[in-house]
Amino acid sequence: MYFVAPSVYLPRPQYLFQNVKSFRSRQAIDHGIVKGVLAKYGLEVIKPPKVPSGGGRSQSLIIDTTAGKKLLKRYKESLAHSTITQEHSILNYLAEIDFPAPRLVADNTDHTLVQQGEERYALFDFIEGGFQYHNYIQFPGQARYFITNASEMVARLHDNLKDFVPQGYNPDGFKSQSEDRWRNLEWILNRLAQCVTETTRLKPASDTSQLAWLLQQAGYLEEALIQLDAKLKGAALPRQLIHADYGPYNLLFRKNASAIIIDFEIARLDWRVTEIIQAWHKFCYNIFGFRLHKMKWFLDAYQLYLPLTQDELYFIPVVWQYLDIRWAIMNWSRYCQSEADSLLVSARKILDQADWITNNGDKLISSVLA
Repeated sequence: MYFVAPSVYLPRPQYLFQNVKSFRSRQAIDHGIVKGVLAKYGLEVIKPPKVPSGGGRSQSLIIDTTAGKKLLKRYKESLAHSTITQEHSILNYLAEIDFPAPRLVADNTDHTLVQQGEERYALFDFIEGGFQYHNYIQFPGQARYFITNASEMVARLHDNLKDFVPQGYNPDGFKSQSEDRWRNLEWILNRLAQCVTETTRLKPASDTSQLAWLLQQAGYLEEALIQLDAKLKGAALPRQLIHADYGPYNLLFRKNASAIIIDFEIARLDWRVTEIIQAWHKFCYNIFGFRLHKMKWFLDAYQLYLPLTQDELYFIPVVWQYLDIRWAIMNWSRYCQSEADSLLVSARKILDQADWITNNGDKLISSVLA
């Protein structure tokens, strides 16, 4: 699967703005920490590190070293060690089978995760020539090309991971092919109850209308989640390792080479159809809402390579509602800890999308399968 470069590149204004921010942030790099981390790999810095362009990569640095160009990644404190272990297990397996994904570099003790003070780091071979198409204005026909190729890439990933059991785990996924989720129904309902309790105690400085609305929805969210969970327990939907953050920003197209899927840090064992639904949110949604024609492009391309079962297709609206309600509750919970208004806005938007699929599920299925 090769990328055919357009004759003209027109970057989106937001991408240009992010690049300016990336350039300015280079002054904040702690070169002493970088040198200390690289020493554990037996490497030295040749040129000053740079922040990757495009924004959203503030935890990573591009470094010219004595062993070539590398990407140094610092993991967030909130990321569980078991989740990082799983990511590295998946990446090492993909390297063994030569699947196009980032390649980890081992340190002097043959480990791929290193500790420097309280922080955790990993080093990757730098991927040259990666093109993230969402940063550029699309010409007619290009959007379909990128979406269908992206869909085939994730289908290939699923096919290669279908029998792989990694080390580590992500607590948002299932424990195994037959066991319940780490964060099961009881866990998420307890989190919802905590949200209600904490919200009544909060005295936010900003507009309280979103909080009041969420409190009004709490009873509905609990009842809906119980009903959806019961339906899905009887559905026996296929489970497998999914990327879990499959969007245009985690896909690098390269000229005359295969596209590369990056950033597996929140991969998890989940229903396979979860990946399709989440990808629809990332590839097929804009300010006008969900674009059904793009959703069809994505699903058709996936089906050609790795067909979904009839049950998976039938339960798409149910899985969608279930995922959105859980996601909204988690955003509400994070708001109670941080009081970041953006999390309230996100929770409201997610629940609006859940309402959309509730009202348009039948239309969606008939449209994308037509």
